[in-house]
Amino acid sequence: MAAASLVRAQTMTAFVASDPFAAISGVPSELVWEKGGSGSLPRATIAIPTYRRFDTLVEAIASALAQTGVEPPDVVIVDNEGHGGKPAAIQKRLEEAGDCRVRYFVNAENLGMFGNWNRCIELSRTPWLTILNDDDLLRPSFLERSLAAVARLGAPDGIVCRKGVRDRRANPCPARPPSARQRLNKAIGRALERTAFRNGVLKVDARRLFFGNFIGNGAGFLFRREAAFELGGYDPDEWPAADFLFYVRMARAGGLFLLDEELADVGLGDNESLSYDVLFRFVTQLHTNRMDMVGEAVPANWASMTPQLASNHALQAERAWGVSLDREALEIALGGIRLPDPDTRREALWRLRHGAF
Repeated sequence: MAAASLVRAQTMTAFVASDPFAAISGVPSELVWEKGGSGSLPRATIAIPTYRRFDTLVEAIASALAQTGVEPPDVVIVDNEGHGGKPAAIQKRLEEAGDCRVRYFVNAENLGMFGNWNRCIELSRTPWLTILNDDDLLRPSFLERSLAAVARLGAPDGIVCRKGVRDRRANPCPARPPSARQRLNKAIGRALERTAFRNGVLKVDARRLFFGNFIGNGAGFLFRREAAFELGGYDPDEWPAADFLFYVRMARAGGLFLLDEELADVGLGDNESLSYDVLFRFVTQLHTNRMDMVGEAVPANWASMTPQLASNHALQAERAWGVSLDREALEIALGGIRLPDPDTRREALWRLRHGAF
């Protein structure tokens, strides 16, 4: 086994307690319809898991079909809702697929969100794929720019781009204008960050992810299909942070990169992703992940930073989503630790000191 593959296999064994692919192996996915066809072998698949969405799914498919500058990708839609009128309605709404092959599958049972992501990986047939949520969007040059970066890097496992936001909420949180200090801190942070990029890409390592998820959700993430299998895929037991923890495993195996270009848009809607319980669990999961890193991926003395980082993460939830988390309940959930008052300046100094800006 090659050294890189051995590291990935060891990473999977160490951090994925169960086999997420085996867990869904008994549930078939039926090919309901297929249209179009690639004139040449595509390099990438755009896989779209869907559940109880229609209009935003149509938008997501349109963004997949609008890719330019590359061989037409395969587009795989995997419906977790079961049989009904939706597959035929989507087929009717779908404009001419052109050179793209579009396949629409329906799962015999609901596999759960991350189970369906794993099924997307299984149903893809190309070396590279990206999972596009049915409320997110890809910009037309996403594949062209991402594959160009892959070629520059040589042999990465995955590369994720920066992304914008498509806010579809009926009552979005009112934007708080940043203070002069916040604007200055952001400008300094971006300037320092850019010094770490080489040829437009940044190698994402464990010390950066220790401080939190600075690369966002799975939108705009192009990865090798085989690497996904080697790393165990997305673990449903890690909901709702399974996408971030997959990033962590890939980074610890040494193959994750950030592309300094905005090539995708994250959809925000009135759904459970913004609920109190989900945000509470995010904070606890990221704390658990930090403690798992301590003494292995990062120095043991970094454990002293974890209470402050958890406190700051709770503040970020309040600022971003308008949700105030119960700090006493958080302290209990985190094993009885005491959370200090939020101090983002202190965190910024830690990031600077440890080269994780």
